[in-house]
Amino acid sequence: MATIKKLPAKKKESTAIEIINQGEQLWTTSLDIAEKFGKRHDNVIQAIENLDIPEEFKLLNFKELKHHILRGTRKYYMISRGGFSFLIMGFTGKKAAEWKIKYINAFEQMAEEIKRLRELLLRQSRQQAKLVWQQARIEGKRKRTDLTDAIKNLVAFALIQNPESKGADKYYTTITRMIYKISFNIKTAPKDFRDGLDEKALDYLQTIEWQSAQWINDYLGNCNDYHDTYPILKQKVQALIDLIGKMDISVLMLPEPPKQITMKGLNDE
Repeated sequence: MATIKKLPAKKKESTAIEIINQGEQLWTTSLDIAEKFGKRHDNVIQAIENLDIPEEFKLLNFKELKHHILRGTRKYYMISRGGFSFLIMGFTGKKAAEWKIKYINAFEQMAEEIKRLRELLLRQSRQQAKLVWQQARIEGKRKRTDLTDAIKNLVAFALIQNPESKGADKYYTTITRMIYKISFNIKTAPKDFRDGLDEKALDYLQTIEWQSAQWINDYLGNCNDYHDTYPILKQKVQALIDLIGKMDISVLMLPEPPKQITMKGLNDE
């Protein structure tokens, strides 16, 4: 009985086009082009090296590389989208035209996908930044409460020493304005000033306010005259800012502050 020898199956041609995103550009390879256009790879290499184009353009759009094969290495090229457009000008025939269209579509689809992913990452980044800012704002309110509680203690101490004082309640505004002026170099903060600060500026302000609260409470435990609290606090805040530096918040594009209202100094009572 005769034996029927089974012929080896013909290698199926790959239809997937290789598009690579690298260095802010889209690339394909001379290996992939040779396979898809049905050309010998050495002929594609020769076509690239014979292109009559400026050397600078060639260096930017055709990157010579090597990959390992069984008996050494083989040269191939990474080819940018612009380089591909020049190279395929010399490829003719119906099959070449079909693959030109497929490559152009593949480049466009990859570019659209990259754009979509970047927009998605940008949205996610903005959402994350918003969450971080909200958390910083919550933490800032807690630390702001530390300061207002300390000022409340100062007001109470002032009224114990001078029940007739009419300016004790102004410490809330005066101390806040003093901190803003020394820290950010602004005389009068706009409405919703804190809401206009970014995470870094909020953290900076929270640190100063928290430290100010500690100084007020520490001093109240040892002072004899409440009038001394404000000038000593101001000196300490100034020394702290001299150490860590003022913060420039002009880039935050804050709204124009209202006309400054002159207040009589508390220590003139």
